[in-house]
Amino acid sequence: MLIAFIAFIIIYGYHNTSFASSDAGWQGEMFPAVNSSNITTDIKSFTVDVQLQPAGARNTQLNCNLSWSQVDSFGGEWKQTITTGMKYQGKNNYQSIISPPIGLYEFTSKCTHPRTKKTIWQSPGNGKLTVKPLSTELSDRRAFWVKKDIIAWNSFGATTYELHHSPNGNLSLPLSSGAGIPLKLTQTLTNQSYTKFPQLNRYDGLQIPTNSLPQIPEILRGEIAIAAYDQNGKLLDATGIQIQGVLDDLYTYSGELGVIYRQGIPTLKLWAPTAKSVTLHRFADTQANTTAIKTPMTFDSQTGVWSITGDTSWNQQYYLYEVQVFAPTTGKIATNLVTDPYAVSLSLNSDRSQIVDINNDKTLQPNGWDTLVKPTFTAPVDISIYEVHIRDFSRDDQTVAASHRGKYKAFTYDGKKGRPGPSDGMTHLLNLGNAGLTHIHLMPTFDLSTINEDPNQQNVPEYQYLNSFPPNSPRQQAVIAATRDRDAFNWGYDPFHYGVPEGSYGTMPNNTSRIREFREMVQTLNENGLRVVMDVVYNHTTVSGQDSQSVLDRIVPGYYYRYNQNGELQNTSCCPDTASEFAMMSKLMIDTVMRWAKAYKIDGFRFDLMNLHTVDNMIALRDVVQGLTVAKDGVDGSKIYLYGEGWDFGSLKANGFKHGEQFNMAGTGIGTFNDRIRNGAHGGYSKDPLGIRRQGFINGQFYDWNGYFYDQRNRHDLLDSTDKIRLGLAGNLQDFQFISRNDKVVKGKDLNGAGYTTDPQEAINYVSKHDNETLYDLNVFRMPSATMEERVQAQNMGISIIGLSQGIPFFHMGSDMLRSKSLDSNSYDSGDWFNRIDFTYNSNNFGVGLPPAWDNQSRWQIMEELLANKTLIPSKSDILKSVNHLQEILQIRQSSKLFRLETSAEIKKRLQFHNTGSQQKDGLIVMSISDRFEPDLDPNYEYIVVLFNANKIAQTFTLPELKGVPMELHPVQQNKRDTAKQPLKQVSFNRNKGEFNIPPRTTAVFCLK
Repeated sequence: MLIAFIAFIIIYGYHNTSFASSDAGWQGEMFPAVNSSNITTDIKSFTVDVQLQPAGARNTQLNCNLSWSQVDSFGGEWKQTITTGMKYQGKNNYQSIISPPIGLYEFTSKCTHPRTKKTIWQSPGNGKLTVKPLSTELSDRRAFWVKKDIIAWNSFGATTYELHHSPNGNLSLPLSSGAGIPLKLTQTLTNQSYTKFPQLNRYDGLQIPTNSLPQIPEILRGEIAIAAYDQNGKLLDATGIQIQGVLDDLYTYSGELGVIYRQGIPTLKLWAPTAKSVTLHRFADTQANTTAIKTPMTFDSQTGVWSITGDTSWNQQYYLYEVQVFAPTTGKIATNLVTDPYAVSLSLNSDRSQIVDINNDKTLQPNGWDTLVKPTFTAPVDISIYEVHIRDFSRDDQTVAASHRGKYKAFTYDGKKGRPGPSDGMTHLLNLGNAGLTHIHLMPTFDLSTINEDPNQQNVPEYQYLNSFPPNSPRQQAVIAATRDRDAFNWGYDPFHYGVPEGSYGTMPNNTSRIREFREMVQTLNENGLRVVMDVVYNHTTVSGQDSQSVLDRIVPGYYYRYNQNGELQNTSCCPDTASEFAMMSKLMIDTVMRWAKAYKIDGFRFDLMNLHTVDNMIALRDVVQGLTVAKDGVDGSKIYLYGEGWDFGSLKANGFKHGEQFNMAGTGIGTFNDRIRNGAHGGYSKDPLGIRRQGFINGQFYDWNGYFYDQRNRHDLLDSTDKIRLGLAGNLQDFQFISRNDKVVKGKDLNGAGYTTDPQEAINYVSKHDNETLYDLNVFRMPSATMEERVQAQNMGISIIGLSQGIPFFHMGSDMLRSKSLDSNSYDSGDWFNRIDFTYNSNNFGVGLPPAWDNQSRWQIMEELLANKTLIPSKSDILKSVNHLQEILQIRQSSKLFRLETSAEIKKRLQFHNTGSQQKDGLIVMSISDRFEPDLDPNYEYIVVLFNANKIAQTFTLPELKGVPMELHPVQQNKRDTAKQPLKQVSFNRNKGEFNIPPRTTAVFCLK
């Protein structure tokens, strides 16, 4: 192993009464303090400081000494007291520096007044010092090889530096200089010196001599370290080196990787520049006992790519790569048998990659795939999105064949072109599509690491057994806990292979059927007017290092992941953070997105934790995707939409990059989720038993207080929430202006930073998605005494706000069905039971047991009473009110381009808010959108007024400019008025007064033709 060390001192703080004297006026302290424990190495000095001032003698210099001795054990007898003088440093400070050999030591100090000869000692105890030898193991990687000839490091005080290496690991680092490659200090870095390393501000740049540069490729295949020496050639410091920069400088490769077919002949290519050898293991089938045919691959020293060309007999055979490479996590040369990171097909449970011609093999394509006509697409703001989990969608749908439930196949049940159905689930999607929904967002469908694809190995609890327990019992979650690692459910944010469909969603996961079935799903949805979005997770993998499910790190160890300045792997995502700031991780990301876009005809991509990618990453990917053409690539990239999570945290931000958070993404045309409108609407999320009661605009903030003393429950808080919603309704634009609750004209960006977009297509407006509690469950916490009718109305108010906002509306599957997860705040691994959805509309899944303890137990006490309350279980008619409501809102949105304005300028010109400022009516938003400008966007309507009355009371509002104007209720809502007992019965407009009357918890849309 590499010999290295860390020198450090554990400081326990100052002791303010560390000196005792008969003269109580003397004041002082020693640092490190009395009784402190300190550690250093035998090549480091140790410094002790004393600050001491005699009474009335501010400028008097004392005579101070440090007394110290080796001991066999702390508190034991001093072997030989050594006295070392302390040098005056000014400002009553005295210092002594000692360099004791390996051992245990105690130390104290005393000071004597030069005139009075009074002496005071440190009290009440001695400091403790442990001097250790150099560590014999590499403990960090604090240096960065930023380009071919420059290594950056921040170890100060050395005279010379050297690069050391060992081809086979077990590097023995000399304690004296002269044996390594000498490095020359040539520069001090700034945060702009190297774009991939903004965190290296003020680091030293150490240059490798020209005559050593030819050795670098071979050096990179072994263990490497940098060492610092003093003027006498004695080792001062040493560390391992992060190598992403030099690999990018030497081996950035722009060609194809993975399986490449030319005239029916496959070539396999793997980027592995640090590997000592790569051997292809080829298998005729997937049987575990099949003997591999082993063939060495050829290395291209210019690109770092290993390749091999086969023949036609290789088609649909299986393979693995045997990679011999140095692994920093073990300090040894590893021989790894690993799948292809660019795999296009896989065997069961991803045990082997498969050689498949994904672009030209017609057996992998459904009939009509080449001539598939995409649904009409005009502009991104015309998009509306419904988020769907593949297994949830059909797992419990009895109108789908049992073998197709929870599978890609379930999406083909539309009853057209000889296909089965329509199923209940597809009927729901088709109704939404007919109403105006445009995109189905599929939660992760790439190859996952957390689901056993063999149904015979899965353990899924029986519903009948779980149904036998009370609605507030902990028994259900206990059963789920016992099977969670062996069942068939996971959200899927656990990447294994980025470019292959997940096998558990296919009917036969041990062959290529998953490819065809995925395409059939896309084809069927497209033919029914629904485009398909894929949820992608490039910010992390489930594991790294030498783990058996690690792919990237067992091929090029230390390259694909992000580390901090000490060389520690970052996991701000949840798991090992990938590093797409480096060329070949960015290439993997772009190449596999392109595969999904071209080979699977995906229409959009949602990027999980996009804030862990740089803005430059996302712009580069956007430009490549939008450059796709039908003539060249078979798809129109200009109609592929990109969006993601733009939260302001993570390892990329910590390293100083311009990360993909909301404000930074402004101007790119890439959407980010708008948490401002979400939190304003329902009050946000909280794990705290009191914080979860916090209300928002739709569920009673101030105007219908729930009786809990959470923060933000006053009127000004409601008005803040209302202003945030107004801004969201206007596309969350930075420069949209309106009158705030403080009676001031404000821009969006000045509303406590709420406005962050520069274009409406950058706002993904939502009130719920797969994360956190469902909207229905949130309202259970926040509306404890509400009737079921009021709950439905609050749910529908949230849907209305999102559906009628400028930007892109996003709906969680089941949010239009009062969906519940039995109050689960994080159902990613809560099994089928807590994630059920019922397209017969008979149940919303509330009250099926206390949710899993691992994310919810701190609130079980308040959940028990709620889950046992049968009045919180909606009827089918209650659920249908919400089902129908989303469809009506989508119809209204689709009916007028005024709800889908394409530019910031059009929104600022046409959209206006009324009932604003400090004297506004509480819980009422009044929005108007005008078509009295050029160009004429809506041939049917000149003027639209939308009134969102979330309040529990009916409200009136007058717009004097509408006196005498024949405003009429929107036709969709006019038709609904004929239904008995609908709140819309009471909606009215008094033309003589210009006065609107809106019932409680109701959204009304009026139009002028």
